[in-house]
Amino acid sequence: MKVLSRWATVGFAILAVVLGGVIAAVAMAIMIWATKTSISGGTSFAVFYLVFTPVQVVTLMLASRRSGSNVLAYLGLDIPRWQHIAITVVGLAVFTIFFDTLTLALGRDIVGPWMLEIRRSAQAVSGAVNPRIDGEAGAGEDKGAVEAPGLFNGIAIQSDGLSVVSSV
Repeated sequence: MKVLSRWATVGFAILAVVLGGVIAAVAMAIMIWATKTSISGGTSFAVFYLVFTPVQVVTLMLASRRSGSNVLAYLGLDIPRWQHIAITVVGLAVFTIFFDTLTLALGRDIVGPWMLEIRRSAQAVSGAVNPRIDGEAGAGEDKGAVEAPGLFNGIAIQSDGLSVVSSV
């Protein structure tokens, strides 16, 4: 595989970011002009990155084609060896355990209070209890799903502890 020089790679990366940003900004401007209203932050974020990412990928694919190399290998999308996957999984586990232990040692909660509040309010509305979180043993009965109005139009909390959004 013919590898581009460091500066050529940096140049193509900058070109991909600038080109993607300009095209995404034009797409957002067209969308605002077409709707005649301003768009929310979430919508603008989604539109920007839905346009930005493919433009970047295509630009980098064209750069790799110029080098005459395998496009998937150049972009890092080839399948890694199982040893590399194992090393990555172990590294991620060590990283997670280290920072969770550090968080607990510093006296901070791993789960934020706002997350607990959402769970408590969902439980209060539905009356359902998650046996996997609360440590209660299930009786083995399938009680089906309990409908709970809440953050979404409907949240089904199943007896096995899995939450499913029934309608958004």
